[in-house]
Amino acid sequence: MENRNIVMLKDVRGYKRNSMMKVKIATLWRKIMNGTKDKTYRLDMILMDEMGTFMYCQCYHKVLHNFQKMLQLDETLYITNPSVSKESNTKYVKHDHKLSLSDRTTVKKCDNWEGVRYSFNFAKFKSILQKNFEKNTIIDFIGYVRVCYKLEYIPKKNGVEAPKINFKLLDLEGTEVEASLWDEKAIQMESFMNEKDRDKFVFIIVQFGQVSDYEGKMTLSSSFDASRSSSCVKVDNMKVESRELIFTGLGF
Repeated sequence: MENRNIVMLKDVRGYKRNSMMKVKIATLWRKIMNGTKDKTYRLDMILMDEMGTFMYCQCYHKVLHNFQKMLQLDETLYITNPSVSKESNTKYVKHDHKLSLSDRTTVKKCDNWEGVRYSFNFAKFKSILQKNFEKNTIIDFIGYVRVCYKLEYIPKKNGVEAPKINFKLLDLEGTEVEASLWDEKAIQMESFMNEKDRDKFVFIIVQFGQVSDYEGKMTLSSSFDASRSSSCVKVDNMKVESRELIFTGLGF
């Protein structure tokens, strides 16, 4: 498989017959069909190659059955013949093209991944508070949980109440910022913080989070779709300026 030329994601600019990408699924989420509770309309993914470049990819329900078993979080894959088109809607990656899986696409498991386990681009809290980032900018953030508040339920525009948990984070420079997690991530955070035997010092990592503006005050939060988060009891080899971080704790 490696004898064929692998196209790096940064070089994807248009469809090329028999082009192959070697990627890892960095995160994924489902869009549900209108009028249903659990039928998938589209599977959305953010893919990462061995250089740490991200690209948005989608798979519609008509062909999802061809690939569903392999499209799992953190799975490493060879993807051949995906469709390539301009991308102007997704806010999660900076790539100006997107991939789509079609009936011409083949997906195979990759057993020799040589790239990073995760790729982060952490933002400094001081830059957040100084409004160097616009509202809804997608960022990664990491911090020590100084205060964690009780889980609450907030009414959404559709009338459904969404679980939310707020907390205060400190970064390595000692700058404090308010942050929040939503939905399942909020429930997981509350459960972790209530564990009797957890470590006193808790770090949280959020990938594909976003900058929020609450009444003129800059805060951080998970996004409703793409975010990944981990509450960590121990952080090893923490290098905020690097794009890789090795940690132990809850599975990321």
